[in-house]
Amino acid sequence: MKKVFLKNSKSAFLLSAKVVVMAIAISLVATSCKKDKDDDKQTGGDVIVDDNGLTPDINKLISPEILAEIEGMGMPIYTGGNPPKDITGVYVSSPDICVATNVPNDYFGPGHQFADFYFNLSEQNNSQLTIVVATAQAAHTGDGTGAYIVGEGDKFTIFCPLNSHTAAYDHDYKNVVIFSGIFTADGIQDFYHSTFMLEGGGLEWGLIEDGQGRVIYDSDGMSEHATWPNKKSAPIGTTAGESVMK
Repeated sequence: MKKVFLKNSKSAFLLSAKVVVMAIAISLVATSCKKDKDDDKQTGGDVIVDDNGLTPDINKLISPEILAEIEGMGMPIYTGGNPPKDITGVYVSSPDICVATNVPNDYFGPGHQFADFYFNLSEQNNSQLTIVVATAQAAHTGDGTGAYIVGEGDKFTIFCPLNSHTAAYDHDYKNVVIFSGIFTADGIQDFYHSTFMLEGGGLEWGLIEDGQGRVIYDSDGMSEHATWPNKKSAPIGTTAGESVMK
């Protein structure tokens, strides 16, 4: 009887051990699944992107209707919480060609070449999905406030409300600029930018009206690294010397 008791005790122990191992395994799987799920949601580090792949700040800035219109005008929008690691630097879009417009009877419509478009990207923070943007085109300059970046892999899109100024009329205005492209060692491939007037537009200032905008792209397929232009060197006054905000 003693022998049988020991054998049964051993079997009971093994069965109990198996149950414990299985319980631990199930716990680990559940924890792993929860972590994976959290990772999918926490794609931007500290920032969680919404279901449409954009951050809450971007969704507050751009309405779904305006975003759909911009995409419908041929502007690529790359979503996601894992943009390229570091795209900072100065670039130039040249030739800067209009793709589409919602400006009625737009003289600067599809096919029109604008002045070379310089943009400076700095202070990229992929944990917060933010970046600082400055632009220069013809007589117009703009410093970025509250710029947001999203994307996956080498593809990215930047949404940036700008407080801008036109030297020709000494006039301030607000517009939103969207950048999209593919980051490479040579520059930004397939660079597109769209600009929509938010406040302060009007023909009296040589600008498009509020709510109007255009989609433009670098027609040679590559926006190269560049040197930031000063006021004297900014391209002004040629047939390609207009700003996109006109």
